[in-house]
Amino acid sequence: QQQQQLQPPAWFYRDHGDNVQGPFSTGDMDEWFKEGHFPLDLMVRRSDQREFVSLANLRRMSQQLFAAPFTAPLPDQLLIQPPQHQQHQQQHQQ
Repeated sequence: QQQQQLQPPAWFYRDHGDNVQGPFSTGDMDEWFKEGHFPLDLMVRRSDQREFVSLANLRRMSQQLFAAPFTAPLPDQLLIQPPQHQQHQQQHQQ
């Protein structure tokens, strides 16, 4: 379980046929975004997110609005477990 937490999060997206594609690295997603391959209505999800959100909403909610949304920190409300909760769980496991 600890080994999973050390791995960088992976990204997924829903294609136009509603098929989930991924996992992809943050670097790949960032590069494809910068090259203009993703429409703003693309539904994306990071492996630690609760659900898919549109790329437009991810950009809007991102703490670094003008940076690539895949490298910006995600708002806590999108995460399965907010960072404080994860930290608290890790302390109890030790």
